[in-house]
Amino acid sequence: MTRILIIGNGADDKYIGNCLRECRKCDTDLVFDFFNTNLEETSSFRSEVNQYVTVKRHRPNWIYNIPKVRGYFNQLDLCISLRDFIGVCQNENIYYDVCQIHFLNPIYAKIADRLKKISRKVVITPWGSDVLRAKKYQLRGLRKLVQKSNWVTCTQGSRFEKDIVTLLDIPKEKLYNLPIGIASIDEILSRPFITDEQAKRVWGFEGKYVIVIGYNGSPAHNHIKVIKSLVFMKKQLPTNTILVCPMTYGGNPVYRKKIKRLLWNSQFENQILENYLTAEELVCLRKATDLFIHAQNTDANSGTIAEYLLCRKKIVNPTWITYPHYETYGSPFYSFSNFEELPQAIMKAINDTSNKVSPLLTGNISESGWSKLACKWVCLLYTSDAADD
Repeated sequence: MTRILIIGNGADDKYIGNCLRECRKCDTDLVFDFFNTNLEETSSFRSEVNQYVTVKRHRPNWIYNIPKVRGYFNQLDLCISLRDFIGVCQNENIYYDVCQIHFLNPIYAKIADRLKKISRKVVITPWGSDVLRAKKYQLRGLRKLVQKSNWVTCTQGSRFEKDIVTLLDIPKEKLYNLPIGIASIDEILSRPFITDEQAKRVWGFEGKYVIVIGYNGSPAHNHIKVIKSLVFMKKQLPTNTILVCPMTYGGNPVYRKKIKRLLWNSQFENQILENYLTAEELVCLRKATDLFIHAQNTDANSGTIAEYLLCRKKIVNPTWITYPHYETYGSPFYSFSNFEELPQAIMKAINDTSNKVSPLLTGNISESGWSKLACKWVCLLYTSDAADD
């Protein structure tokens, strides 16, 4: 029996939940315990782990309603809860083969030495914004976490790998090529019978030119700048254009209300997606899309980009975000370097009758689903003796 401790956000079923499910299919002797860092969320995979622990609040509830101190006390609660959990493990002689941390937090540097007392190896898995949007003082904490960890997992050859090596001073010997699987890739591949036209009917987009803006509700996706650019060039766009803004997570109600008002005033037909999508709905949305506009500030290895590329869709992407592991097969994007250039990139994409997405690239992306990566995770990360070297 191999016992694994996962520390992460219980709301991330799309990544963590699918990872656990698929890895257990590869090795039924794996036993997962999960420490949920998100007090507000309940995991859909809760029943699939041996032990499920959630961070606890240690102050009166009213304190957490004060914006200026809420963040501080949330971090303090996380640190105390983890310390208490480690204490329980020591008292009950619970010892893990691997402790894996998903989505980095400087607070873990303060607890890493304690984690080593209950785990043979500590592995950290950065996701993107946890590093790329970290402030200077947070990066100092993350560097200490790297020093105290055995491995850092990432996608070899990606721009994100280069970024985190620079930002976190990661030694080469600690880097481990282990991409996070994309469950939706398997979902897309399992539904080859759904055509683009059928997908549009599912969403009620028949006869429409569908432009999707971003993939979540975070202001980092620059929805406002993109929508204003589209309004500016409205006469150049197909008359049957519909704008779609997926906002099923991220952001806040105030920002979402602002986007709704902007779309209403734009006089474009539009739709904001606020409810979580089923696998079928997600696949149909990807296939129903004619043009995807990606304009966020930073990104690591977006699963959404991979999904649209697999469906061979046109993508407008900024030059400040690059994907070397995708561009090996020729650039599949219509690029812009600032928002003044965005209308030109959009028109270039709309008017291009060719398809920039290479079949070699879609073949490569087909290998990035959990069905292909899970066994690699099990063999190289969870059950390997390599980390003892």
